[in-house]
Amino acid sequence: MGIHTPQCGAVHEYHEVLSRDEKDGRPRGCDEEQILGPRHEATLLSTGMLGVAYNTCGQWKEAEEILVQVIKANRQVLGPTHHDTLTCMAVLSSTYLLLGQNKEAEELEMPAVTATHKEVFGSKHPETLVSMNNLAVTYIREGLYDEAEVIEAQVLETSKEVLGLHHQDTLPSMKNMALIYAGQGRLAEEEGDAGDRD
Repeated sequence: MGIHTPQCGAVHEYHEVLSRDEKDGRPRGCDEEQILGPRHEATLLSTGMLGVAYNTCGQWKEAEEILVQVIKANRQVLGPTHHDTLTCMAVLSSTYLLLGQNKEAEELEMPAVTATHKEVFGSKHPETLVSMNNLAVTYIREGLYDEAEVIEAQVLETSKEVLGLHHQDTLPSMKNMALIYAGQGRLAEEEGDAGDRD
């Protein structure tokens, strides 16, 4: 499942413009923070978007640094169940997975957090599916295939229902199910079943 953000080139240009001022070398991005304050909702939103952009462009350490700070502030200012807080948590979880930091990803996407996504957004919302998918991927990486299967099967069924079988966000769930079946030693069995359905 993906998060759609600006192209990487545009993100780098935007960040360069924000990070320097021709006159005195001060960061231009500080204007919003200086005017609104570091804990203003608009400041947190734009900073969170920069973290998402870094994640999308593969600059995961930078994304991690920004998102950790934004999530902490969002929890205090907006609350732990606010849309922006949950979105940043899902992106940070995927960042941790890309960095190979499975334990940190699991802490962000533990079942209670995934349940909060369902409660806030609904069980068919893309944010909920991202959260569930991240938890399943964490379980796959930890070799907890039975736990991963329960979650990923729900993600796959909902994705097929809501997005369609060939949607770009459905296909990764199909791949994850194949990884789960392979980890369980059931891949040949499932391939046979798929052939029977065709």
